[in-house]
Amino acid sequence: MTAATRETAAQSIWEQITNRYDAAQASQASSFTETDTELYEDTSAGLSSTLPPLSYIVKVARRLREKPKNASNKPAAKREEKMKNNPFLPPDPELYVMQLTPTHSLVLNKFNITPHHVIVITDAFEEQEVPLSAADFEATWMVVRGMQGEREGVEGGMAFFNRGPLSGASQPHKHIQCVPLPLMNGMGSPFEGLIRAALSASSDADASATVSVDALPFTHGVRSVVDATPSDVHAAYEAILDGLEARLRGVWTRDDSYNLLLTKEYLMVIPRRAEFVESVGANAMGFAGSFFLGTQAEIDDLKRLGPSRVLQGLGFPSVTD
Repeated sequence: MTAATRETAAQSIWEQITNRYDAAQASQASSFTETDTELYEDTSAGLSSTLPPLSYIVKVARRLREKPKNASNKPAAKREEKMKNNPFLPPDPELYVMQLTPTHSLVLNKFNITPHHVIVITDAFEEQEVPLSAADFEATWMVVRGMQGEREGVEGGMAFFNRGPLSGASQPHKHIQCVPLPLMNGMGSPFEGLIRAALSASSDADASATVSVDALPFTHGVRSVVDATPSDVHAAYEAILDGLEARLRGVWTRDDSYNLLLTKEYLMVIPRRAEFVESVGANAMGFAGSFFLGTQAEIDDLKRLGPSRVLQGLGFPSVTD
């Protein structure tokens, strides 16, 4: 695929996503879970006297599951079983969107709570545990930038990657997920303004520096990727991992679990130390400020603990008194 062909493909990505999504919904090849969504302000003090209240998007499934999803009662699916039922080899034709690059394709998420949720997959099997490559970022960057829909108010995508057993990853085949922005009512994501401010404050000194957003309660590294090339994004990813490994020396390495978030503006990596805090788990989207709850136990635990405290438990605290 030539550079010109890839540019043409990128320009048509959103149209192809929406067309395939509408067809898959009509044929019931994909399933949309209806949720009640609210903007929840976490006013719980006690995390740290220096951390401000934060707002979170909380989505609650209208049909709750009967049993809580937690580490004590969630049966661990054997890797061999997941491999046997690999949904990406081959992908369902009714969910297949397009070929992105010679090595990566784009498919719809079969079970979605956000319309037009898509997944970048490797055409040949590659382990989800394998670090992201330049080729992974080339394909993903096309989708992040190609999610543009003026009529729908879509202004790019948020890609996320879950690496490791504590990250919320569900499939062993390497894949990067992407949802359109904004996440809610014109708001890109709850932490977007804080991240922009932190990156802007650091840009005078070094636009390529890894930044930590003081207001966020979990350890992370973030870099600006405005006007970046895929190779630039890959280099930023490697630099963030190196910095986090040095910062968490002795308790976390880049071979451990982590989450990643990527938009047209920034790349963020968040080290993980737990899959659940009581009944509440989250993948990378939790660290974008968005929780999905499917049981009453999860609802009760999140509101009792507060989303910020949950994120501190899933990741590493950023501030201690």
